[in-house]
Amino acid sequence: MDTFEAKLDNQKLTIGAQISSDALLDGSSKIFVTIYHEDTPRRWRKIDVQLEDNNRFTAIVEKSRLQKRPIIKIRTNYIVDAINLKESIVKVSTVKYAINDGLKTVDFVSKFETDTEEFDLGTLEDETFSITKRVKVALV
Repeated sequence: MDTFEAKLDNQKLTIGAQISSDALLDGSSKIFVTIYHEDTPRRWRKIDVQLEDNNRFTAIVEKSRLQKRPIIKIRTNYIVDAINLKESIVKVSTVKYAINDGLKTVDFVSKFETDTEEFDLGTLEDETFSITKRVKVALV
């Protein structure tokens, strides 16, 4: 899990995601951003996500909400046209994330060759897969 350090103030965190994949984004929301505490992961809270333009998304969360739930989870869901192409499409799919606290921006990346644990390939019969990035926010 990656870490982002931020000063606890009244500023908001802006979370950006830019997706590069030959697969189509799957589902009505396409991308889910939630916050939770590692001791109680089922008590998550959803953060609204806005589509900026083609395959670019932004979510904004108040830092005060991250005191009780300091982990940001960003999940993108995909579907491929043909199941035999799934493995090759997964290997070239990349998500670039940027978290900005008003003072600085930190970039994170999910790509298969370096972050395989962030990729859920589903079952062999399934045409879908997902990429999940978790970032712990340390408020100082």
